[in-house]
Amino acid sequence: MNPLLPYDLPLDGAHLIEASAGTGKTFTIATLVLRLVLEAGRTIDEILVVTFTRAATAELRDRIRRRLAEALALCSSSTPPDADPTGLAAHLARRRAAGHGPADLQALTAALRSFDTAPIFTIHGFCQRVLQEFAFESGMSFEATLAEDSLALQREIVADYWATRTYAAPRSLVDYLIHQANVTPTTLDALADAAARARGIELTPAPSSGDAAIDPADLDASVVAWQAARAAVAARLDAGRTEAEAILSHSPALRHGSYTRTNVPRWLDQVDAWARGHATPPSEDAIREKWVRFTSDAVDAATKDGHATPHHPLFDAIDRLRDVDDVVSEAMARWAEGVRLGLLPYLRRETDVRRRRANAQTFDDLLHDLA
Repeated sequence: MNPLLPYDLPLDGAHLIEASAGTGKTFTIATLVLRLVLEAGRTIDEILVVTFTRAATAELRDRIRRRLAEALALCSSSTPPDADPTGLAAHLARRRAAGHGPADLQALTAALRSFDTAPIFTIHGFCQRVLQEFAFESGMSFEATLAEDSLALQREIVADYWATRTYAAPRSLVDYLIHQANVTPTTLDALADAAARARGIELTPAPSSGDAAIDPADLDASVVAWQAARAAVAARLDAGRTEAEAILSHSPALRHGSYTRTNVPRWLDQVDAWARGHATPPSEDAIREKWVRFTSDAVDAATKDGHATPHHPLFDAIDRLRDVDDVVSEAMARWAEGVRLGLLPYLRRETDVRRRRANAQTFDDLLHDLA
C-alpha cells in the first residue's frame, strides 16, 4: 500500500483511497478538486463530487469552497511556503515558478465566481438530477417526487398480497401455510426485503405465480377426502381396536421388536386421540410416524419369512389415510411454494403501479433507473 500524496496523485485513471475516520479524506478531495481546476484546466461545473449523506455534502461543499478561496489568497500573497503546513503554498509556489501564476489566478477566480454550479451531490441527488435532465431518455416525470421511505409501501403491498391469497382460501390451507409451510406475513416481509436488496439480480427459482395449475377448489376437495379418511380410522378403532391390538402384540407371524405389548397400545392411544381431535392436513411428522406403523406395508415388513401377513380393516383404513395424506401433502407444498414465489411478481408489478400513480421514486429507483 502506497502512502497518499494528494499533490502527486495522477489526475487521470481510477484510484482507490483507503482511509479511516479523521485522517483527511475531505482534505484530499478538496485538494484534488483544486488540482483539477489548476492542472487539468477543468471548470468547477465539470468536476463531479459525490458523497453519501446530505450533511457530508454540505460539509464537502464548504470545504472545497474554502480550499479554493485559500488558494486564491495565497496566489495574491507572499506567504513563505514553509509557513503553510498543508503544502498548498509550496505547491502554488512551484507552479508560479513554472510560469502558471496568472493562469492559476484566473482559474481560481472563475471557480469561486461560479461555485454555485459545482455538482456536489449525494449519490441519490446526482441520480435524480441526471434523470431529470434527461427526462425524455429516462422516462422520468418532470414532477416526480422523492419518497425517502420505501419500506412502508413495500409492507402495504405484502399485506395486500397476503390478503388476496388467503381471503378466499379454505381455512385448512391457511393453517398449513402458517403452521407447517412457515409462509406468513412476517416471512413474506423478509422475502420482500431480500428481493429489494437483490434488485436486478436473477433469482432462483425464477419468480412466478408457481401454483397456476393448482386449483384451491381441488385442494379443498382433497382436504375433505383427508378428513373422511381420518374419520374412517377413528371408526375402525371403535369397531376393532382390540382385535388389531391383539394381532400386532401377539401374532406369531410378526417379529415383535417394535410391536411390543407396551408400544402397540401406546401408539394406538396416540392415533385414536389424534383421529378424534382437531387436526388439519397434511399430518404433522410427529403423529404420522405413529399411524404409519399400522399400514399394511409396515405390518408386512414386520412379518416373519414363511408366514402370511396379518390383515385387518384398521390397516386398510390407515392405508387409505396414507394415500390421501401423500396427495394432500404434495399439493399443499406446491401451493405454498406458489404463494411464496408469487409474491415477487406481484410486488414488482404493484410497486410500479402505485409509484407511478403517486408520481414518486425511491432512492433505489434512482440508482436502478440511472444504471
